[in-house]
Amino acid sequence: MAATLYPLSMLAPRSKMQWAFGHAGDQFTGNPKYLFLWMASHRPDMRVSWITGNKAVQRTLTQAGYRAHRRWSVRGMIAVLRAGVFVFGHGLGNVNTFLSGRAYLLNLWHGVGLKAIHLGFARGKTAQARQAARQSPVERALALEYLRPYDLLVTTSDMMQAHFAGQTELPPERCPQLGYPRLDGIADPALLAAVEAFDRANGFTWNVGGFAETYIYMPTYRDTGRPFLETALPDLDRLSRLLDSRNAVLYVKPHPNTRLELDTRFTNIRRWDDRVDVNAYLPRFTGLITDYSSVLYDYLFARNTGAILYTFDLKEYLAADRDLVFPFDDNVAGLRVSDFDALCDVLASGAALEPDQGQAALIRDRFWGGSLACASAAIVEHVEARLAGMAAS
Repeated sequence: MAATLYPLSMLAPRSKMQWAFGHAGDQFTGNPKYLFLWMASHRPDMRVSWITGNKAVQRTLTQAGYRAHRRWSVRGMIAVLRAGVFVFGHGLGNVNTFLSGRAYLLNLWHGVGLKAIHLGFARGKTAQARQAARQSPVERALALEYLRPYDLLVTTSDMMQAHFAGQTELPPERCPQLGYPRLDGIADPALLAAVEAFDRANGFTWNVGGFAETYIYMPTYRDTGRPFLETALPDLDRLSRLLDSRNAVLYVKPHPNTRLELDTRFTNIRRWDDRVDVNAYLPRFTGLITDYSSVLYDYLFARNTGAILYTFDLKEYLAADRDLVFPFDDNVAGLRVSDFDALCDVLASGAALEPDQGQAALIRDRFWGGSLACASAAIVEHVEARLAGMAAS
């Protein structure tokens, strides 16, 4: 398919005023979601379309008044072939690899952080695709999704610009410090209202039950696929009792690739709705429990208290799951706990809610220091300038 469709897509008459968006897992989430909603609200002169393989996602967006198409529908293929810009958060396949000829590729990567990624992660799909591509023309065609260079990969600080440029082997000027759209709701009430309206229309209500404290546990993916949640939360009865003592609720949001079957007996231990992107609600949580996930940095973007680093399997994670490019201890802020007993003690006492002594501010500058007040506006302006420059050259 790549050998025929991709070359033909090079002939498509693309427009810089039409952008096509998508996300991994065919879900409506991540940085692309927030830029899509911002452009739909603030740039009505441009035509933005969400591309997905998920019929329910397409239907939900259409009912909300947005343009959304199935990837291989006639309208979806037309939208993709007309789009001058592809926007995604993981890889080109989030939109449509095979119809991407001559499109400007804008990668709004799905998180800052410490991990080896992309070409820098030897066991990952991209590095393996590069190795396979050296074997034959067929493998090279199949590797197009992973190996076609991005025109722009947005970053957030000096440290992250250098990190992403190195991991993707892109020049730093193609990794500008502009910020992440998923954090724009903090400073843009109109965008936050659009996100909340969309979620309400899909049945989501914040803090049903009116709990005094709200916590969320968001562990990162273990690349080996090993089960770990039973080790992380071995006694839900005990956990529920201590939450009840504080009139608190704990949401559990696993990585999309992590399987979780949560006991539904407990009204104060709940699975976060998988259809709802958590970023718009992060500043409202009393506390975040996480481990090696980039969500820590999103949380610290707006908060100085409430971060709990639950690192019960740190040695195993580093040995078997993922390499860290930067030292973990030097690049995190929050209260560290290494076993379930300590986690329960912290939640019962509220110890994580004490004011931070400055580490959060240091980490915020290190990971977000180059982010602009409204990343969405800055990104669109930057891409428009790049496209104008390309047209003039």
